[in-house]
Amino acid sequence: MRMLRNVLMTAAATACVAAGALALTSPAQATVAECEQHLIGQGYTVGPEESAACRTGAEGPSHTQECIDLLRDIGVRYGDAEGACRRAAA
Repeated sequence: MRMLRNVLMTAAATACVAAGALALTSPAQATVAECEQHLIGQGYTVGPEESAACRTGAEGPSHTQECIDLLRDIGVRYGDAEGACRRAAA
């Protein structure tokens, strides 16, 4: 009986840790994808540089301007870069 309780408590703790890790990583991945999809929707090809800019933007609202600058440096129009980076930071 005691062993079963220990197994159940360990399983519950593992599930909580896994759910917490998922909650912390999923939003950033989703916002990077939204940033990339916005660029694709505007007619850009998304490669490593665009993805890197989107990952920078996904670090949070304080990184939006850096994301925009990175995209502008590789030829993305300002309005398109701003839209993509705002999606990344969401």
